Amino acid sequence: MLAVAVIIAGATIAWCTLRKYEAVATIQLVPDKTPSLTPPPFCGTEISTQAVIGSMNCLARVSKPLQLEKKWGLNEIDSIARIRSMLAVQEIGPDLYAIKVTSRDRDEAHHLANTIANSFRDLWREMEAQEHVRKLRELRDAVSNQEQQVTNRLKALDKLHVKDD
Repeated sequence: MLAVAVIIAGATIAWCTLRKYEAVATIQLVPDKTPSLTPPPFCGTEISTQAVIGSMNCLARVSKPLQLEKKWGLNEIDSIARIRSMLAVQEIGPDLYAIKVTSRDRDEAHHLANTIANSFRDLWREMEAQEHVRKLRELRDAVSNQEQQVTNRLKALDKLHVKDD
């Protein structure tokens, strides 16, 4: 009887110390509806969305607001490495991703998953805005080039008219 109680107590302690919580935040990427000749940032490109979510740029935005360096007693790089070790990103549909965070602390897992999703959303918006700026520059350059060609052709036409007179 005593041996059974010790085994049960030991199993209970092991189960309690090994308990981990998983929090999942789902994010759907909805590209801007502005007509575009190029795909939105990193959709169908060599950089995967999963890689961007787990990038230093994205995770640094998580570490600072949650003050993980202070909470965990780590520097920023080690805090980001710890987040990465807790993070799993899975594509669950077209432009739909599950951001899973596993931790022994239920609230920590929840806050990390949501903060990572929000950080990625903000990063996505910034990248889309940068893409719009880049496209506007390209369009402005193309219009300027066309205007220059028209000006050059008008000058050439004027020269032809002058020679004919």
